[in-house]
Amino acid sequence: MKGGLRFLLSRPVGILVGSVAAVLLGVLAFQRIPLQLMPEGFENRWMTVYAMLRSSSPQEAERLVAIPLEEQLGTVSGIETMHTSCDPNRVRIRLQLKRDAHLPTVEREVRDRIQRVEPRLPDDVDRVRIRRHSASDMPVMMFAVRGEHEAIERVVLSDLVEEVLIPGLEALDGVASASSRGIVKRAVRIRLDREEVSRLNIHLYELRQRLNGDNLTLAVGDVEEGGHESSVRTAMEFRSLEEIADYPIRPGVRLGDVAEIGIYESLASGWSRFNQKPVIGCAVSKTSGSNTVEVCDRITDYFTHLRESDPRFGAITLRPFFDQGKEIRASVGALYDNAAIGGGLAMLILFLFLRRVRMTLLVSAAIPLSLTLGVTALYFSGGTLNMFSMMGFTLVVGMLIDNAIVVVEAILSRRERGDTPREAAARGTGEVALAVLTATCTTIIVFLPAIFLVDDHNARVFLTTLGKPIAFALLSSLAVALILIPLGAIYLRRRKDPPRAKMHHEPRGMRRLYVRMLSGAMRRRVLVVAVAFAFLYGAVVVAMPNLKQAQSFGWGGNSVRVRFRFPRHYTMNDADRAVKVYEEYLMGLIDELELEGCYARFEKPGGMVIVWQKPKSSLLIDDVKERIFEDWPKVPGVRVNLESFEEDGLTRVTLTGDDAARLQQGLDLIAARLEAMPFVAEVLREEDMGAQELRVTLNDGVVERLDINQDWVRGTVGWVVRGARLKDFRSPERDLPLLLEFNPSSTREVTDLGNTLVPTGTGLVPLATIAEFSIHKAPVSIRRRDGRRISERTVRGDVDDLKDLDRRVRAVVSSTPLPPGVRAELGGGWQQFKQDQSVLLQALGLAIVLIFLLTGVLFEELLLPLAVLLTIFPALAGSIWLLYLTDTPLDETGLIAFILLSGVVVNNGIVLVDRIQQWRRRGLPMRAAVLRAGSDRLRPVLMTALTTIVGLLPMALAGRPESGIRYDVMASMFIGGLAASTLLTLFLVPVAFTLFTDLSRALRRALRFASGGLWRRRARAR
Repeated sequence: MKGGLRFLLSRPVGILVGSVAAVLLGVLAFQRIPLQLMPEGFENRWMTVYAMLRSSSPQEAERLVAIPLEEQLGTVSGIETMHTSCDPNRVRIRLQLKRDAHLPTVEREVRDRIQRVEPRLPDDVDRVRIRRHSASDMPVMMFAVRGEHEAIERVVLSDLVEEVLIPGLEALDGVASASSRGIVKRAVRIRLDREEVSRLNIHLYELRQRLNGDNLTLAVGDVEEGGHESSVRTAMEFRSLEEIADYPIRPGVRLGDVAEIGIYESLASGWSRFNQKPVIGCAVSKTSGSNTVEVCDRITDYFTHLRESDPRFGAITLRPFFDQGKEIRASVGALYDNAAIGGGLAMLILFLFLRRVRMTLLVSAAIPLSLTLGVTALYFSGGTLNMFSMMGFTLVVGMLIDNAIVVVEAILSRRERGDTPREAAARGTGEVALAVLTATCTTIIVFLPAIFLVDDHNARVFLTTLGKPIAFALLSSLAVALILIPLGAIYLRRRKDPPRAKMHHEPRGMRRLYVRMLSGAMRRRVLVVAVAFAFLYGAVVVAMPNLKQAQSFGWGGNSVRVRFRFPRHYTMNDADRAVKVYEEYLMGLIDELELEGCYARFEKPGGMVIVWQKPKSSLLIDDVKERIFEDWPKVPGVRVNLESFEEDGLTRVTLTGDDAARLQQGLDLIAARLEAMPFVAEVLREEDMGAQELRVTLNDGVVERLDINQDWVRGTVGWVVRGARLKDFRSPERDLPLLLEFNPSSTREVTDLGNTLVPTGTGLVPLATIAEFSIHKAPVSIRRRDGRRISERTVRGDVDDLKDLDRRVRAVVSSTPLPPGVRAELGGGWQQFKQDQSVLLQALGLAIVLIFLLTGVLFEELLLPLAVLLTIFPALAGSIWLLYLTDTPLDETGLIAFILLSGVVVNNGIVLVDRIQQWRRRGLPMRAAVLRAGSDRLRPVLMTALTTIVGLLPMALAGRPESGIRYDVMASMFIGGLAASTLLTLFLVPVAFTLFTDLSRALRRALRFASGGLWRRRARAR
């Protein structure tokens, strides 16, 4: 290795040119590398099957759609659980996949099963859709579209959005899809007069079938004439409203005689308002792999282009209220600031130790050079700059000069011994090259367990995304330390060499104090081990059980949203009045709470209102949230849930059973008891048994006697209540939906439904003559899991500790007497945290094993690496103690810090033990070698620890960000772990080294004694 170093040091021009080229390449890579909020590759191990219905009851949706779909999907081998939601207008089946399932294969099987069951589903079911979820599904931008004055009609605005804006957005590079909400649709409606239909005894089921069959164009075959073949099509479509009105129902009766026919406007997807003004809400998603920031910039530029190039958009406002590009810039900007401040503090620590400007600048240059080379490597490996990769780069800022510090200290030590600058650079670097190489590899190797976590794809992606920038940056810092630092030490030295120091100079000041303390520790080795064990024992027994647990993520932290569900009997006008009450209240708080805007969207079942702060608001979001809910207006019957975009403090209570009434009874008991608990902020209700429904039950005896086709009766009653969708009407401008329904101005009493004529084998009879009507309570929504009904409540705690919330909720649930056949279980934040913790603890165990193997290769010993591994446990104890004393909750990033710490804290131990071995090889006795190595490595150990600690201080003191990932927990754990490990390393590692050396000698003596006795017995036997 020394020969290679000498060769490199003899080529300064080539190294300088190569360094400049690498920097230029890094600048280009930094400009081109994609910026994203989340890395590519995350897979939500579930997919969703949607079946959209026209208005129906949850029971109908369950019986006619959900159960047939569940029966088929239950045969797919890769599905672990099925969660089904049956709503009045939708069936949604959430398929949780097994960890080892291959997503494309499962998706093909799911599509196959759906194709088998689709012919058996009701006609009112639209095409069943499948959606695979990924991190890229999250919209990169959401915005509101509205006219600047009332002259712009909503239908005109809707046409512009659907025909110009949405297609234009989807044509942009990097945009995957764009959707809209609040669009006004036009439809041709045939509104039957109930009295005329009853008077003329019109066969409704037959009328619908005839209209569908006659409004159709079909290819019926080919004919040949004059040697030419032509296709034949029957064109029987309605071309005008007059043709529909003239459609004959029976001799002398036209459709126009019993119905009003016209083009009507209606909202297709709910209502949307921005600052109390009607708007169309739009959301845009990007394609996989594209640069999120660039996509958001293209969307903004497209808005400007539309207003300048299309006069129709001159009076239209496009107002973004969520821009993921801004979120990324804010988060990445905060990381940049933390890295810059941390790097500056690290340089200050360096100067205080080195007291040489040139050497300080030389060592500090390792930070930008290593980061530049790391970004270059990340770019060419296909990576992106996202929250996790930026976290990795920020974490290692203080570590990037560790190798350079060790090399510079070794070079300066050789200079003090009288070597020439070139010899000092070569010899000093050669002495520590293997140690710094091993130390760097131990930090990188802790991420190799990600390769073994094959049963958890997302954990592997997360660790890989975090580990790649750390590995690239540390390998770059190793190259800088072994090549550029020695070269700089030669050419950036002082003009006059420092006075030659004696070979065996006495340590002074701090070194003298440390050597004296280390000498005392060597005489009291048992006491040192006992103190270290007590420190670790206290962390495990006292601090760790009392740590709080929280989650790391909190997107959109400067926003607050209020969700609400309306009673079943609410019309859209009722919902509109309720939402206006909420909007009026929030608009009154705009100035007080420094809010930028209020966006509301709702449909008949429910909706939400979102408010968000101004960019430089002085108020904390928690204070805003508390003030909003303090005087929140009450609207009778409307259930309201106040929540931020964060998902902290959630526990889910799930009851399973077959009897809906018993499920509801048990759920009401648990909910009532939980709502009375002081630690519960609110109990979120997803379904309610309070709604009423009119149940129509056919008389079995009459059905058999009159030869009634029950499907015809159900179909007739269904479309009479909610209308029927026919084949589209092709107008000259566009295709319009064609709907057959009763006139909404006519009465909708039970007697009207009873007078509806339904077909039988003997003719038309009123429904009331063959059926009974009864009023029952029914759920607004039905939930199922794996073929059984379930009911759920989500509990939002008034505590930060997920484990404590789970324990308290579990105690309430276990003490609540449940009806027979009902079983309760808990899920949510703490359960997910435990799963993540289990995976990461496995990774930590594998990391420690790999570090042991690597240090064993370095020292050519089996016991000595244990002295180095002992630095891991004080570091973990120091992290736990710091979190406990500062009342900081442990989250997922903290678990990652445990893994990374295990690879970082062993570095000082490796350098120290390596130096002890060097002095022992030179002939020094054990005690003298330990004291001399401690004196030599004291400054490098303190410098590397302090530069890393101060480099992380800005991140630790930044607190919880408004949006994104919590970095303060990880930084705090690093600081606590490095501080504890450094102090104990300086004493525990030398003591452990001597203990393991003595143990090794004792084992060798025992082995020689045993082998010698065996040899003597064999000799006597001969």
